[in-house]
Amino acid sequence: METGETSQGEKQSSKVTKICILGGGFGGLYTALYLHSCWGFKNKNCQITLIDRHDHIVFTPLLYEVITGELEPWEIFNQSLTQGT
Repeated sequence: METGETSQGEKQSSKVTKICILGGGFGGLYTALYLHSCWGFKNKNCQITLIDRHDHIVFTPLLYEVITGELEPWEIFNQSLTQGT
């Protein structure tokens, strides 16, 4: 039996909700973070998958401040994005 399937004896609440987000830009990333904060912690039967060709995102609005030395890279890096990976 696959993860998302339920037998007649199981409750409907044990069915896994699978969400696939295509594109890891700002829209895809923040959609995944929002869904994870809403469903990921409250509903353990939710699987969120983010698909993108890159394994990183560059936050360009603050890039010039890192280049000029006004900010250190760690000051704009959101470590919560990598938690649980």
